[in-house]
Order: sequence, then structure tokens, then C-alpha cells
Amino acid sequence: MAATSSPISPRRPILHRAMGGVPSLLWQVGLVAALFLLYRFGRTLASDDVTRALRNGNDLWHLERALNLPSEESLQRLVLSRRQLVSAANWYYVGAHFPVTIAFLLGLFIFRRGTYARARNAMAVATGLGLGIHILYPLAPPRLVTGIGMVDTGTVFGPSPYNSAVRGAANQFAAMPSLHVGWAVLVAIVAWQVLPGWWRGLGVMHASVTAVVVVVTANHYWIDGVVGTMIVLVALRLTRPRRVRARALGSPEPLIDLRGDHLLCVATPPRATPDRPTSVPTPTTDDI
Repeated sequence: MAATSSPISPRRPILHRAMGGVPSLLWQVGLVAALFLLYRFGRTLASDDVTRALRNGNDLWHLERALNLPSEESLQRLVLSRRQLVSAANWYYVGAHFPVTIAFLLGLFIFRRGTYARARNAMAVATGLGLGIHILYPLAPPRLVTGIGMVDTGTVFGPSPYNSAVRGAANQFAAMPSLHVGWAVLVAIVAWQVLPGWWRGLGVMHASVTAVVVVVTANHYWIDGVVGTMIVLVALRLTRPRRVRARALGSPEPLIDLRGDHLLCVATPPRATPDRPTSVPTPTTDDI
């Protein structure tokens, strides 16, 4: 008998889901805000050993050349003569990271509640892993490493995420890994898994543009983005959905599928019962 899937509870209308869960929504907003604050605070805990961070930046630059990776400086040089394009890259770096991520999580909470929990948890795990690397491996971004020829486009063309108001509070030596790229890749992967049509393309485009923007603006090396992607893949693996069994009284054990927007009860075939032995008639005197 083939297994069948049926939702435990019917899907509620979108407006009802959005308005009926306002307390839950506010709680989740608080959790996500706490995650973002932890991310910002954790970056300030990273080592501010300038000499070590600059040395690591120089070593990483030479490692990339030894691996024959494309030169970040060559890519930046292609766009420096196009002021509007450089300014657009700066604006994307400054303005897309948090708003896009928050909007995506909000959309998942309203339309894909089950997927939202996994995406939120994966982002928390990836952020924690990233902060650990920030602390253990301080790294100066290309714009601060002398001798490699890259321009700080935020300072020259604007806007800069490190203006005079935040420069003293922000740690600029936490380039490894790039959580700009990591979070964008997480958005792209989850969008590809659960969203229809062109929404998937938007997720992939956001991740691709972010990977290029962080390099063009001289805020990250290629390897920063690679490591950011790797920790997201690890986080998704650690938070992957699981199937657990739940016993129903007087019935076989059904599978409870934790994937999707709601729990699915996956029916199992009835247990086989042993065949009863065929009774043998007792001979009577008439048969003798």
C-alpha cells in the first residue's frame, strides 16, 4: 500500500496567518533583532591587532595569487571609471544586506512558516560560526592593505559604511568570512527550495550581485565569500529537517514529516498479521 500524505491542519488564509500571529511575529522580530545586534556586537570583540590583521590580509592576497584566483584589483579597475556603477555598488553594499535579509525572513514567517524556522536557525548558526572566525583570525579588507592597489570606494565615491560616526565603534578587521555573501547565499538557497518561479531567480541574483559587490568595493577577498558560503552550507546541514515517529493509540506508528509549512502525517501500511493455520476437520465414525 503506497504511503499517503495529509496535512494535520489546513492552510489558513494569508491575511489570517499574518494578523492572527501578531504576538508571535513580534516575538520573532525581537529574536531576529537580537541576532543582528549580536552580530554587530560580536564584530567588536574581534581582535583589533592592526599589525596582525594587515599581515593576514597580505598573506591571503598572495595565497589567492598562488591559487590563480582572479585578481580583485583587476575587477575593481574595470568599474572605477564608471562613477555611477561604483556608487551603485557602494549603495548595494551598505543598503541591501540587512533590509533584504529581514524582508526575506518576514516573508517566510508569513507565507512559509515551517521553512522560516529552519532559515532563522541556520542564519543564527552561520553567524555564530562567522563570529568565531572573526575573533580567531583578524583580517584587514583589501581597501586597508597597502601595496595591492585597491581603492576604498566607499571613502572616495560614497557612501561608506564606516563614516566618522561609526568608525570608532566598528571593527574593520573582521573581513573573514564575508557574512554579506553568506547571508545572501542562504537567502538564495532557501528561496530556490521553497519559492516559485522568478522569486528563485531574484535570490540567485542577490547572491551573485553581493559576491561581486563586496569585491568591487574592496571590502572582501574572494576567499572571504567562499568561507562565508561554506559556513552557511554547514549551518544548513546542522539544521536540516528530520523525520520523527509518533505513535497513535491503537494504530501503527505514522511518520511525522517536519519539512514544509506544516506537519504532514505520512501513513504507513498496516502491519501484516500472520496467517491463521487452516483447521483440520476431525474424522467421524462415518468416515471410518
